[in-house]
Amino acid sequence: MERTSVFSKAGKGLLEIKSKSNRLSKDEFRVLNLVDGKATLADLVDKSRIAEVELRKILRLLSDDGFIKELATSPASGRASSATQASNAEVDDLDFTQVLGPSKSTKPVPSQGAAAGQRSREDAERKAVEAAATKAREEAAAAKTREETALRAKAEAEQRARSESEKRAKEEAGRRAREQEAARQTQVEAERKAKEGEAQRQKTEAETRARMEADQRVKQEAERRARDRLEAETRAREEAERRARERLEAETRAKERAQREARDEAQRQSKLQAEAARVEAERQSMQELERKRQEDEERSQREEEERKRGADEERRQREDEECRRLAEENAAREAREQGADTAGTGLDFAATPSAGPGVPFNVKIDAGASKRAEPDTAQEAVNKQQTVRKALEEQAQRARLEEQARAAMARAEEEAREKADREAHALAEALERARRDAEQRAREEAIRRLQEDKERQVLSQRKPK
Repeated sequence: MERTSVFSKAGKGLLEIKSKSNRLSKDEFRVLNLVDGKATLADLVDKSRIAEVELRKILRLLSDDGFIKELATSPASGRASSATQASNAEVDDLDFTQVLGPSKSTKPVPSQGAAAGQRSREDAERKAVEAAATKAREEAAAAKTREETALRAKAEAEQRARSESEKRAKEEAGRRAREQEAARQTQVEAERKAKEGEAQRQKTEAETRARMEADQRVKQEAERRARDRLEAETRAREEAERRARERLEAETRAKERAQREARDEAQRQSKLQAEAARVEAERQSMQELERKRQEDEERSQREEEERKRGADEERRQREDEECRRLAEENAAREAREQGADTAGTGLDFAATPSAGPGVPFNVKIDAGASKRAEPDTAQEAVNKQQTVRKALEEQAQRARLEEQARAAMARAEEEAREKADREAHALAEALERARRDAEQRAREEAIRRLQEDKERQVLSQRKPK
């Protein structure tokens, strides 16, 4: 069975199509209906839309069951003689004369009467056979006419079906094209909207990012200005503190210099006192005690007022105490020596607790000693008494001078303290004014920068998007 083989319906196939006895399956009946004596195997494959392998099985089954016949196997002899062979095959299927065959007498030749009767019978049989053959041919022709009519109707139906199918296909294609165009338009519109949305989103993000960056820059600028302002205030405060420290150190050095000069003057006065105290040991002791008390009070005051001068004050006190100790020892020694010298004269130089600061000694004349004194020594005692009075007056004068020097030194120290206090107060006021001025300038600068930032933000918001 080749792809160019042509098939034709047999009488059994025509009867099956007419009667539709449902002995065949749907695919087999469709293939039988498609067999028209012109279609090749390839045409049947295209028309039936059945796989070639399956179609070969169906054709072989129909051929084996006598529904169809294979007419041609080559293109040259197939389509040219397919119609003739089909009609011949159909005639052959319905030609009963071939079954009957020619009437040949096998009997011996009868007599003349018998021969006439025989001829009559033969003529009658021949006429019957011819009538039967004519009838069969007429029926075959009618069947062929009906088949051709059915084939034409089928062809027309197939043509109409193909036209309708093509029309439906064209309509379907148009509908699909319209749907595709609508889908494409929808997709284009969706893409356009998506692009617009993306552009709007990007624009919004850009604007948001720009605003955030501007806010961040404003914040950073404000922080930087605040840091600069704080650093400027810190530098100004440090500079003011440095200047205050320098001025305080200068004042401290001035005070120390004044105290050193005062100590030098005090040492000089102490030396003078030591020289003058040779004759007044007891009074010097009392004055020394009073001076120690005053110096202790002054030292306490100085320690409270000037804590930083503690070490120098202690050193000065130790030096003063050492000098006083030496002066006391010298005065005591001189007093003992002078007392030893004046023991024979009846004069007693002793310090009394009730003596005032202006009278260092009380001279007591021993009556018994003057009674025991010889006449030649009376004038000498008077002279010695006058000498002692004169020494006492000189000592009192030196004491007054010392008191005046101490008062002057105290006044100088007080004036130095007052001056230092005034300068420290003025320095504190100057530092406070400088701090207030710096704070005022910083506040004004911050307000000005905030106003500039607000104006800049307003201008940036007014700019066209």
